[in-house]
Amino acid sequence: MPKLKPGTIVPTHEEDAAITAAAESDPDARPFTDAQWESAATTRRLVVRGPQKAPTKVPVSVRYSHEVVQYFKSTGDGWQARMDQVLKDYWDAGVRRIVASGRGVGMVRGGRRRRRRPSWSAFHRYPGFPPP
Repeated sequence: MPKLKPGTIVPTHEEDAAITAAAESDPDARPFTDAQWESAATTRRLVVRGPQKAPTKVPVSVRYSHEVVQYFKSTGDGWQARMDQVLKDYWDAGVRRIVASGRGVGMVRGGRRRRRRPSWSAFHRYPGFPPP
């Protein structure tokens, strides 16, 4: 038997028999017999979606600082989409330009890596970001 919600009143066998007898005596509300249940057809077909043909997003597990997550959650519903947009804007501000130039991301002569970051001024439309 499934777990019932707290406060659910379960009828006794006598009460259940009385309810069933009352339902069977009503000509407009007769319960189905087992044979009728077996022959019953469902009115809706269960539809299961298959995998996306071209996924637009990739599920990942990432750890962010508490302040960053707190800021984005404080902006309300859709905070993950806004975080995604900030990362896209960061990419557009500089990283994409470096990759398109053919130099690779942050590479300099001699093969040493150099960190190149776009300026935070590109994010002026996100008030309060980055957090102080």
